[in-house]
Amino acid sequence: MKFKVWGLIILAALIAAGSESAIAAMSRVNYVVYKDGSAYKARNEATGTVDYSGDDAALAIQKAIDAVHAGGGGKVFLKESLHGAELNSGLKMPLNASIALIGEEPFVMLIKHFNGDMLTAGKGRYIIKNLALDGNRKSYSGDGIVIKGDGGGGSNQHIFENLFIIRMKEVGLRLIGLYCCQLSNVHIGEGCKVGLYIDSCSTLNILNSEIWNNLQSGVEIATETLPHYTSTNINFIGGSIGGNQYGVKANGAYAVNFSGTHMEANSINCIALQSVRTSVITGCTLSQDTKTPVIRGWGAADPYGAWNVHIFGNQFGFYGKDEKDNPLPVIQFDDNSYYNVVGVNRGSPDFTYNYVSGGKYTQVTDPQCKPKSTPAPGK
Repeated sequence: MKFKVWGLIILAALIAAGSESAIAAMSRVNYVVYKDGSAYKARNEATGTVDYSGDDAALAIQKAIDAVHAGGGGKVFLKESLHGAELNSGLKMPLNASIALIGEEPFVMLIKHFNGDMLTAGKGRYIIKNLALDGNRKSYSGDGIVIKGDGGGGSNQHIFENLFIIRMKEVGLRLIGLYCCQLSNVHIGEGCKVGLYIDSCSTLNILNSEIWNNLQSGVEIATETLPHYTSTNINFIGGSIGGNQYGVKANGAYAVNFSGTHMEANSINCIALQSVRTSVITGCTLSQDTKTPVIRGWGAADPYGAWNVHIFGNQFGFYGKDEKDNPLPVIQFDDNSYYNVVGVNRGSPDFTYNYVSGGKYTQVTDPQCKPKSTPAPGK
Protein backbone atom coordinates (compact mmCIF):
# COMPACT_ATOMS: atom_id res chain seq x y z
CA MET A 1 0.00 0.00 0.00
CA LYS A 2 2.80 2.42 0.75
CA PHE A 3 4.03 2.23 -2.86
CA LYS A 4 0.60 3.26 -4.10
CA VAL A 5 0.38 6.18 -1.69
CA TRP A 6 3.88 7.44 -2.35
CA GLY A 7 3.41 7.04 -6.10
CA LEU A 8 0.34 9.26 -6.00
CA ILE A 9 2.01 11.82 -3.72
CA ILE A 10 5.07 12.04 -5.97
CA LEU A 11 2.87 12.39 -9.07
CA ALA A 12 0.81 15.18 -7.54
CA ALA A 13 3.84 17.03 -6.16
CA LEU A 14 5.74 16.98 -9.43
CA ILE A 15 2.77 18.14 -11.45
CA ALA A 16 2.14 20.97 -8.99
CA ALA A 17 5.74 22.09 -8.61
CA GLY A 18 7.43 21.26 -11.88
CA SER A 19 5.07 22.14 -14.69
CA GLU A 20 2.54 24.79 -13.67
CA SER A 21 3.13 26.82 -16.82
CA ALA A 22 2.91 23.76 -19.08
CA ILE A 23 -0.33 22.54 -17.48
CA ALA A 24 -1.79 26.05 -17.66
CA ALA A 25 -0.89 26.30 -21.35
CA MET A 26 -2.55 22.96 -22.07
CA SER A 27 -5.79 24.10 -20.42
CA ARG A 28 -6.46 26.70 -23.13
CA VAL A 29 -8.06 25.65 -26.42
CA ASN A 30 -5.79 26.88 -29.20
CA TYR A 31 -7.10 24.91 -32.16
CA VAL A 32 -10.36 23.14 -32.92
CA VAL A 33 -10.46 20.38 -35.52
CA TYR A 34 -13.85 19.41 -36.95
CA LYS A 35 -15.64 18.10 -40.02
CA ASP A 36 -17.74 20.49 -42.05
CA GLY A 37 -19.59 18.69 -44.81
CA SER A 38 -16.93 16.59 -46.55
CA ALA A 39 -14.02 18.81 -45.42
CA TYR A 40 -11.84 18.45 -42.35
CA LYS A 41 -10.88 21.81 -40.88
CA ALA A 42 -8.41 23.17 -38.29
CA ARG A 43 -9.49 26.51 -36.82
CA ASN A 44 -7.23 28.88 -34.89
CA GLU A 45 -9.30 29.93 -31.87
CA ALA A 46 -7.26 33.09 -31.28
CA THR A 47 -7.86 34.51 -34.74
CA GLY A 48 -10.95 32.58 -35.86
CA THR A 49 -9.26 31.70 -39.14
CA VAL A 50 -9.35 28.23 -40.67
CA ASP A 51 -5.71 27.31 -41.27
CA TYR A 52 -6.47 24.02 -43.00
CA SER A 53 -9.42 22.71 -44.98
CA GLY A 54 -9.25 19.52 -46.97
CA ASP A 55 -10.16 15.84 -47.26
CA ASP A 56 -7.40 14.46 -44.97
CA ALA A 57 -8.45 14.10 -41.31
CA ALA A 58 -4.96 13.17 -40.15
CA LEU A 59 -3.42 16.19 -41.86
CA ALA A 60 -5.98 18.53 -40.30
CA ILE A 61 -5.17 17.23 -36.79
CA GLN A 62 -1.42 17.29 -37.46
CA LYS A 63 -1.54 20.90 -38.72
CA ALA A 64 -3.25 21.89 -35.48
CA ILE A 65 -0.71 19.99 -33.34
CA ASP A 66 2.24 21.62 -35.13
CA ALA A 67 0.74 25.09 -34.88
CA VAL A 68 0.05 24.72 -31.15
CA HIS A 69 3.61 23.56 -30.54
CA ALA A 70 4.99 26.50 -32.55
CA GLY A 71 3.00 28.82 -30.29
CA GLY A 72 4.51 27.40 -27.10
CA GLY A 73 2.04 24.63 -26.32
CA GLY A 74 -1.66 24.31 -25.63
CA LYS A 75 -4.75 22.29 -26.47
CA VAL A 76 -6.03 20.73 -29.66
CA PHE A 77 -9.74 20.00 -29.32
CA LEU A 78 -11.37 17.40 -31.59
CA LYS A 79 -15.07 18.02 -32.18
CA GLU A 80 -17.70 15.26 -32.15
CA SER A 81 -18.12 15.72 -35.92
CA LEU A 82 -14.77 13.90 -36.34
CA HIS A 83 -16.20 10.72 -34.82
CA GLY A 84 -15.49 7.82 -37.18
CA ALA A 85 -12.90 9.70 -39.23
CA GLU A 86 -10.41 7.51 -41.09
CA LEU A 87 -6.73 8.35 -40.63
CA ASN A 88 -4.54 7.69 -43.66
CA SER A 89 -1.34 8.48 -41.74
CA GLY A 90 -0.12 8.58 -38.15
CA LEU A 91 -0.17 11.59 -35.83
CA LYS A 92 3.11 12.79 -34.30
CA MET A 93 3.70 15.02 -31.31
CA PRO A 94 6.72 17.34 -31.80
CA LEU A 95 9.75 16.79 -29.57
CA ASN A 96 9.66 18.60 -26.19
CA ALA A 97 6.06 19.67 -26.77
CA SER A 98 3.45 20.51 -24.12
CA ILE A 99 0.22 19.55 -25.82
CA ALA A 100 -3.22 18.33 -24.79
CA LEU A 101 -5.07 16.33 -27.45
CA ILE A 102 -8.65 16.06 -26.23
CA GLY A 103 -11.80 14.80 -27.87
CA GLU A 104 -15.27 16.10 -27.21
CA GLU A 105 -17.06 14.08 -24.51
CA PRO A 106 -17.80 11.24 -24.25
CA PHE A 107 -15.12 10.43 -26.84
CA VAL A 108 -14.17 10.80 -30.50
CA MET A 109 -13.30 7.65 -32.46
CA LEU A 110 -10.54 7.62 -35.08
CA ILE A 111 -10.06 4.59 -37.35
CA LYS A 112 -6.74 3.47 -38.80
CA HIS A 113 -6.39 3.10 -42.57
CA PHE A 114 -2.62 2.72 -42.90
CA ASN A 115 0.26 0.55 -41.68
CA GLY A 116 2.08 2.09 -38.72
CA ASP A 117 1.45 3.63 -35.31
CA MET A 118 -1.60 5.86 -34.86
CA LEU A 119 0.00 8.38 -32.45
CA THR A 120 3.68 8.77 -31.54
CA ALA A 121 5.55 11.13 -29.23
CA GLY A 122 8.99 11.59 -27.71
CA LYS A 123 10.14 13.75 -24.80
CA GLY A 124 7.63 16.30 -23.62
CA ARG A 125 4.44 16.61 -21.59
CA TYR A 126 1.16 15.35 -22.99
CA ILE A 127 -2.47 14.99 -22.02
CA ILE A 128 -4.42 12.57 -24.22
CA LYS A 129 -8.09 12.33 -23.34
CA ASN A 130 -11.52 11.28 -24.64
CA LEU A 131 -10.29 9.38 -27.69
CA ALA A 132 -11.14 5.98 -29.15
CA LEU A 133 -8.56 4.51 -31.51
CA ASP A 134 -9.57 1.57 -33.70
CA GLY A 135 -6.56 -0.24 -35.18
CA ASN A 136 -8.52 -2.18 -37.82
CA ARG A 137 -6.08 -5.05 -37.15
CA LYS A 138 -7.31 -7.37 -39.90
CA SER A 139 -6.18 -4.87 -42.52
CA TYR A 140 -3.40 -2.78 -40.96
CA SER A 141 -0.33 -3.29 -38.73
CA GLY A 142 1.26 -1.21 -35.98
CA ASP A 143 0.62 0.09 -32.47
CA GLY A 144 -2.00 2.45 -31.12
CA ILE A 145 -0.12 5.04 -29.05
CA VAL A 146 3.68 5.03 -28.60
CA ILE A 147 5.34 7.47 -26.18
CA LYS A 148 9.12 7.18 -25.94
CA GLY A 149 11.04 9.28 -23.43
CA ASP A 150 14.57 9.10 -22.09
CA GLY A 151 13.75 8.02 -18.53
CA GLY A 152 14.51 11.46 -17.10
CA GLY A 153 12.60 14.56 -16.08
CA GLY A 154 12.01 15.60 -19.68
CA SER A 155 9.72 12.62 -20.19
CA ASN A 156 7.29 13.03 -17.31
CA GLN A 157 3.81 13.95 -16.20
CA HIS A 158 1.85 12.49 -19.08
CA ILE A 159 -1.85 11.98 -18.41
CA PHE A 160 -3.94 9.44 -20.32
CA GLU A 161 -7.64 9.60 -19.49
CA ASN A 162 -10.83 8.09 -20.86
CA LEU A 163 -9.19 6.28 -23.77
CA PHE A 164 -10.47 3.30 -25.75
CA ILE A 165 -7.75 1.53 -27.73
CA ILE A 166 -8.92 -1.53 -29.64
CA ARG A 167 -8.00 -3.95 -32.41
CA MET A 168 -4.32 -3.04 -32.79
CA LYS A 169 -2.18 -5.54 -34.66
CA GLU A 170 0.64 -5.11 -32.15
CA VAL A 171 0.44 -3.06 -28.90
CA GLY A 172 -2.43 -0.88 -27.79
CA LEU A 173 -0.45 1.58 -25.62
CA ARG A 174 3.36 1.40 -25.56
CA LEU A 175 5.15 3.51 -22.92
CA ILE A 176 8.97 3.70 -22.91
CA GLY A 177 11.25 5.68 -20.61
CA LEU A 178 8.51 7.73 -18.92
CA TYR A 179 8.53 9.13 -15.39
CA CYS A 180 5.64 10.03 -13.13
CA CYS A 181 2.59 9.42 -15.32
CA GLN A 182 -1.03 8.46 -14.85
CA LEU A 183 -3.52 6.34 -16.76
CA SER A 184 -7.14 6.74 -15.69
CA ASN A 185 -10.20 5.03 -17.14
CA VAL A 186 -8.22 3.56 -20.03
CA HIS A 187 -9.77 0.61 -21.89
CA ILE A 188 -7.51 -1.54 -24.08
CA GLY A 189 -8.36 -4.77 -25.86
CA GLU A 190 -10.52 -6.50 -28.45
CA GLY A 191 -7.69 -8.30 -30.14
CA CYS A 192 -4.53 -6.28 -29.56
CA LYS A 193 -1.48 -8.53 -29.41
CA VAL A 194 -0.48 -6.85 -26.11
CA GLY A 195 -2.71 -4.32 -24.39
CA LEU A 196 -0.34 -2.13 -22.36
CA TYR A 197 3.45 -2.38 -22.71
CA ILE A 198 5.55 -0.61 -20.07
CA ASP A 199 9.31 -0.44 -20.66
CA SER A 200 11.88 1.36 -18.49
CA CYS A 201 9.23 3.52 -16.79
CA SER A 202 9.12 4.82 -13.22
CA THR A 203 6.19 5.86 -11.00
CA LEU A 204 3.30 4.96 -13.23
CA ASN A 205 -0.23 4.78 -11.80
CA ILE A 206 -2.91 2.80 -13.66
CA LEU A 207 -6.26 3.79 -12.16
CA ASN A 208 -9.63 2.12 -12.76
CA SER A 209 -8.66 0.86 -16.20
CA GLU A 210 -9.91 -2.20 -18.09
CA ILE A 211 -7.54 -4.35 -20.14
CA TRP A 212 -9.39 -7.28 -21.69
CA ASN A 213 -9.28 -9.84 -24.50
CA ASN A 214 -5.79 -9.24 -25.83
CA LEU A 215 -4.15 -12.10 -27.70
CA GLN A 216 -1.07 -12.45 -25.47
CA SER A 217 -0.65 -10.27 -22.38
CA GLY A 218 -2.99 -7.70 -20.97
CA VAL A 219 0.02 -5.86 -19.54
CA GLU A 220 3.75 -6.49 -20.02
CA ILE A 221 6.33 -4.72 -17.86
CA ALA A 222 9.99 -4.88 -18.88
CA THR A 223 13.33 -3.11 -18.75
CA GLU A 224 14.66 -3.44 -22.29
CA THR A 225 14.97 -0.23 -24.29
CA LEU A 226 16.73 1.78 -21.52
CA PRO A 227 18.46 -0.87 -19.36
CA HIS A 228 19.89 1.79 -17.00
CA TYR A 229 16.29 2.78 -16.10
CA THR A 230 14.59 -0.16 -14.38
CA SER A 231 10.81 -0.21 -14.53
CA THR A 232 9.98 0.83 -10.96
CA ASN A 233 6.92 1.66 -8.87
CA ILE A 234 4.22 0.51 -11.28
CA ASN A 235 0.89 0.69 -9.43
CA PHE A 236 -2.42 -0.87 -10.48
CA ILE A 237 -5.27 0.66 -8.48
CA GLY A 238 -8.76 -0.69 -9.07
CA GLY A 239 -9.79 -1.65 -12.59
CA SER A 240 -9.94 -5.09 -14.18
CA ILE A 241 -7.74 -7.28 -16.36
CA GLY A 242 -8.99 -10.45 -18.00
CA GLY A 243 -9.46 -12.64 -21.03
CA ASN A 244 -5.73 -12.57 -21.92
CA GLN A 245 -3.06 -15.27 -21.73
CA TYR A 246 -1.22 -13.37 -18.99
CA GLY A 247 -3.05 -10.73 -17.02
CA VAL A 248 0.11 -8.87 -15.99
CA LYS A 249 3.54 -10.25 -16.92
CA ALA A 250 6.49 -8.40 -15.37
CA ASN A 251 10.16 -9.13 -16.04
CA GLY A 252 13.11 -7.48 -14.31
CA ALA A 253 11.04 -4.80 -12.61
CA TYR A 254 10.97 -3.38 -9.07
CA ALA A 255 7.89 -2.52 -6.98
CA VAL A 256 5.01 -3.76 -9.11
CA ASN A 257 1.94 -3.29 -6.92
CA PHE A 258 -1.76 -4.14 -7.08
CA SER A 259 -4.57 -2.73 -4.93
CA GLY A 260 -8.23 -3.57 -5.46
CA THR A 261 -7.77 -4.91 -9.01
CA HIS A 262 -10.11 -7.56 -10.42
CA MET A 263 -8.57 -10.26 -12.61
CA GLU A 264 -10.18 -13.29 -14.18
CA ALA A 265 -10.18 -15.63 -17.18
CA ASN A 266 -6.47 -15.20 -17.99
CA SER A 267 -5.44 -18.55 -19.46
CA ILE A 268 -1.89 -18.79 -18.02
CA ASN A 269 -1.53 -16.55 -14.94
CA CYS A 270 -3.32 -13.53 -13.55
CA ILE A 271 0.01 -12.17 -12.27
CA ALA A 272 3.40 -13.47 -13.48
CA LEU A 273 6.47 -12.02 -11.75
CA GLN A 274 9.75 -12.95 -13.41
CA SER A 275 12.83 -11.63 -11.61
CA VAL A 276 10.73 -8.98 -9.86
CA ARG A 277 11.83 -7.48 -6.55
CA THR A 278 9.28 -6.14 -4.08
CA SER A 279 5.64 -6.42 -4.98
CA VAL A 280 2.49 -5.86 -2.93
CA ILE A 281 -0.74 -7.61 -3.99
CA THR A 282 -3.68 -6.72 -1.75
CA GLY A 283 -7.43 -6.23 -1.87
CA CYS A 284 -7.71 -7.92 -5.26
CA THR A 285 -10.10 -10.55 -6.61
CA LEU A 286 -8.27 -13.09 -8.75
CA SER A 287 -9.91 -16.03 -10.47
CA GLN A 288 -9.19 -18.61 -13.15
CA ASP A 289 -10.01 -22.22 -13.92
CA THR A 290 -6.92 -23.39 -15.79
CA LYS A 291 -4.19 -25.76 -14.60
CA THR A 292 -1.74 -22.96 -13.93
CA PRO A 293 -1.24 -20.83 -10.78
CA VAL A 294 -3.15 -17.60 -10.30
CA ILE A 295 0.10 -15.93 -9.18
CA ARG A 296 3.50 -17.21 -10.26
CA GLY A 297 6.99 -16.00 -9.30
CA TRP A 298 10.13 -17.30 -10.97
CA GLY A 299 13.46 -16.43 -12.56
CA ALA A 300 16.98 -17.61 -13.25
CA ALA A 301 19.50 -18.09 -10.43
CA ASP A 302 21.38 -15.09 -11.80
CA PRO A 303 20.15 -12.51 -11.09
CA TYR A 304 17.17 -13.87 -9.09
CA GLY A 305 13.58 -15.04 -9.16
CA ALA A 306 10.72 -13.22 -7.42
CA TRP A 307 11.86 -11.59 -4.16
CA ASN A 308 9.95 -9.91 -1.35
CA VAL A 309 6.45 -10.38 -2.76
CA HIS A 310 3.70 -9.67 -0.22
CA ILE A 311 0.27 -11.23 -0.89
CA PHE A 312 -2.54 -10.56 1.58
CA GLY A 313 -6.19 -9.57 1.85
CA ASN A 314 -7.17 -10.98 -1.55
CA GLN A 315 -10.13 -13.06 -2.69
CA PHE A 316 -9.14 -16.05 -4.83
CA GLY A 317 -11.44 -18.10 -7.03
CA PHE A 318 -9.41 -21.00 -8.34
CA TYR A 319 -10.62 -24.33 -9.64
CA GLY A 320 -7.57 -25.81 -11.38
CA LYS A 321 -7.09 -29.53 -10.72
CA ASP A 322 -4.64 -32.21 -11.85
CA GLU A 323 -5.49 -35.48 -13.57
CA LYS A 324 -6.35 -37.04 -10.17
CA ASP A 325 -8.79 -34.22 -9.41
CA ASN A 326 -6.50 -32.72 -6.75
CA PRO A 327 -6.45 -28.92 -6.49
CA LEU A 328 -3.34 -27.29 -7.94
CA PRO A 329 -1.32 -24.48 -6.29
CA VAL A 330 -2.94 -21.07 -6.24
CA ILE A 331 0.40 -19.31 -5.66
CA GLN A 332 3.63 -20.83 -6.96
CA PHE A 333 7.26 -19.74 -6.56
CA ASP A 334 10.32 -21.45 -8.03
CA ASP A 335 13.51 -22.29 -6.12
CA ASN A 336 15.17 -19.03 -7.16
CA SER A 337 12.43 -17.00 -5.44
CA TYR A 338 13.22 -15.88 -1.87
CA TYR A 339 11.70 -14.15 1.18
CA ASN A 340 8.14 -13.88 -0.04
CA VAL A 341 5.25 -13.36 2.40
CA VAL A 342 1.71 -14.74 2.11
CA GLY A 343 -0.77 -13.29 4.60
CA VAL A 344 -4.45 -14.04 5.14
CA ASN A 345 -6.45 -14.47 1.94
CA ARG A 346 -9.79 -16.05 1.11
CA GLY A 347 -11.02 -18.31 -1.64
CA SER A 348 -13.03 -21.26 -2.92
CA PRO A 349 -13.68 -24.37 -0.75
CA ASP A 350 -10.55 -26.14 -2.05
CA PHE A 351 -8.46 -23.05 -1.50
CA THR A 352 -6.54 -24.22 1.58
CA TYR A 353 -5.18 -27.38 -0.02
CA ASN A 354 -1.83 -26.84 -1.72
CA TYR A 355 -2.38 -23.11 -1.44
CA VAL A 356 1.27 -22.00 -1.71
CA SER A 357 3.93 -24.03 -3.50
CA GLY A 358 7.70 -23.64 -3.82
CA GLY A 359 10.05 -20.78 -3.07
CA LYS A 360 12.75 -20.50 -0.42
CA TYR A 361 12.18 -18.99 3.00
CA THR A 362 8.56 -18.24 2.18
CA GLN A 363 6.73 -16.86 5.20
CA VAL A 364 3.08 -17.90 5.41
CA THR A 365 1.00 -16.28 8.15
CA ASP A 366 -2.45 -17.46 7.02
CA PRO A 367 -3.57 -20.09 9.59
CA GLN A 368 -5.62 -21.88 6.90
CA CYS A 369 -2.65 -22.38 4.64
CA LYS A 370 -0.96 -25.67 3.82
CA PRO A 371 2.00 -26.03 3.76
CA LYS A 372 3.34 -23.87 6.56
CA SER A 373 6.20 -21.40 6.40
CA THR A 374 9.73 -22.30 5.33
CA PRO A 375 11.77 -20.07 7.67
CA ALA A 376 15.02 -18.44 6.69
CA PRO A 377 18.29 -19.81 8.18
CA GLY A 378 18.67 -19.06 11.86
CA LYS A 379 14.98 -18.31 12.37
